[in-house]
Amino acid sequence: MTLSILDLAPVVSGGTVGDALRRTLDLARRAEEFGYRRYWLAEHHFAPGVASSAPAVLIALVAAATSTIRVGSGAVQLGHQTPLSAVEQFGLIDALHPGRIDLGIGRSGQRRAELTADPTADP
Repeated sequence: MTLSILDLAPVVSGGTVGDALRRTLDLARRAEEFGYRRYWLAEHHFAPGVASSAPAVLIALVAAATSTIRVGSGAVQLGHQTPLSAVEQFGLIDALHPGRIDLGIGRSGQRRAELTADPTADP
């Protein structure tokens, strides 16, 4: 059976973002040790209990802390950055960790909502 982990890098009550990131790295090392195949990181913004707002950065950190497990994004939100930016970031990470990096993409409704908003509407 192939096993994977999807991690939000949760910030526990009384904890810090740094603590959450260290726990993510520890969990990724353990997952690799126990034979998990993939370690996915989700992207969330403006969520005080979640430290995974920059998936490319976190994926690079996890890949550097492990040696064989595949590491990737649950869905990089293209509403928050350009597709070119995402591809370039993941290309750089893959250059250091060839064949281990997965890029999942998604679309946030935020940019679409901003582009289609009625400029004459009262805020």
